Amino acid sequence: MLAYILIATAAADPFGFTKGTSPVVLDSRVGQSGWTSADECVDCHADIAAQWQQSRHRVAWTNDLMQAGFVAEPQLFCVNCHAPAREQVAEVQSNLSAYAALGPHAPPHVTAAPLKPEPKAEEGITCVVCHLRDGQMLTAGPGDPDGPHELRVDPEFGTSAACTTCHDFPTPAFVDGVTHFTEEPMQATASEWEDWKALTGRDEGCQTCHMPEGSHAMRGAHDLERVSGAVVVEQRAGQLVLSTKDVGHAVPTGDLFRHLTVEARPAEDQPWTVLATLGRSFEVDTTTVPPLKRQIADTRLHPNAPQIVTIPKHFQGGSWRVQYHYGGPHDEVRALVSMDQLVRVVDHGALSFPPSSVGH
Repeated sequence: MLAYILIATAAADPFGFTKGTSPVVLDSRVGQSGWTSADECVDCHADIAAQWQQSRHRVAWTNDLMQAGFVAEPQLFCVNCHAPAREQVAEVQSNLSAYAALGPHAPPHVTAAPLKPEPKAEEGITCVVCHLRDGQMLTAGPGDPDGPHELRVDPEFGTSAACTTCHDFPTPAFVDGVTHFTEEPMQATASEWEDWKALTGRDEGCQTCHMPEGSHAMRGAHDLERVSGAVVVEQRAGQLVLSTKDVGHAVPTGDLFRHLTVEARPAEDQPWTVLATLGRSFEVDTTTVPPLKRQIADTRLHPNAPQIVTIPKHFQGGSWRVQYHYGGPHDEVRALVSMDQLVRVVDHGALSFPPSSVGH
């Protein structure tokens, strides 16, 4: 018997997303696939396709951090989110043994087999993943009644309801090949946004910031300009005060390994010292079967909750920087992903303040 609580799968998402428990079914009709490559959408939707090509949705499956994580832990739960259409999942599933052989826990005598082509999966979160259901194109607006597609018009598709299932879900537990949800949040961006709305009385949705004017570039954590604008660093005597600006969730949000570091050095030829880490901390509960990861601290930046980092005296006259880490320390140690993809400088400056007020 399992020594932890299994949370029942949430009520069916109105748009067919699954929180990673199963693939997204584009067409449930017998004998129908529904798969259509984004290449077939470009002629009529060139501007939107160009925006999508720049998005993280486009590389949801193929980006280096995702691939490194999947090789280390090849769970279909990950595929059901990052290349979620049933046809995409089938491609990856046929390669599971090859991915497992590439992983750090593979037996030393196992030789990795070459991967079979994954052209569908390589499109990541592609057009039909969000928009096609049973031969109808999901749209929030009325659309063109004379257009080539049969439409399913749902105003809720233009709200945060279309985003929350994929960006707010509990930590999974894998038991005999079946994915179960535990009570521990894995990503909680939508819940953080609900907290922000309750705190501020504001009601902007995800699309306000991430899809302005309907842009499918969906700028987020990998847009350095956006992140730099969201993190505000104010230097006071002997201190750095960090806060967020115009953000309706924690920074960083999303993946549980993301974190910020606040660093300083006394001179340019000296190494950086980490003064504070702003992220989520976890421990493994070995009393459960299987062992479960549990959050024990959350030091991220939250809206309307500035954090103060004191600068030790010997850094006076040196410099500071704030870095955004897209993975955990294990990713940086493994070095399967280049450091310029794993870590980006969000803000930096010189440390100049009266010596009498410098922290000790």
